[in-house]
Amino acid sequence: MRRSDSKVSLANCLALLLAKRAELLPRRPIKFDSSAHAGHPPNEDQVMLHHDEYVSIKLSDLEHDQLRRIEAALERLDSGQYGSCIECGGTISARRLEAIPWATRCVQCEDDLGAVPM
Repeated sequence: MRRSDSKVSLANCLALLLAKRAELLPRRPIKFDSSAHAGHPPNEDQVMLHHDEYVSIKLSDLEHDQLRRIEAALERLDSGQYGSCIECGGTISARRLEAIPWATRCVQCEDDLGAVPM
C-alpha cells in the first residue's frame, strides 16, 4: 500500500491479518487411524467416517493455504511491498485490501487471470 493511503487502512489490514492468523493457528490437523478399520468390510458408519476424514483433511489443506497467504501478506507489510499488485505493480485499492487483506493482485489483474482469491 503506497504512502498516499491512510495509516488507518494499513492498521485495519494488519489487524484483520493478525486476527485471521490467530483464528487459524490454534487449529491442528486431525490425525486419523486408518488401521482401526483394516480387515473389516466397509459398512455405512465406516463410509461416513472415511468421508468425514476426507472433508477434514481438505479443510485443513485450505486453512494451511490461507495461513500461508496471510504470512506472505504480513511479510509484504513489513517490507513495504504490501498493497502493490504482483502482476502490474500498480496499487491494490484500500477497499479491496480491507475485504481481502491477503490479496496479491489488483482487481483488474485478478479479473484478467480469471482467478478467485481465497
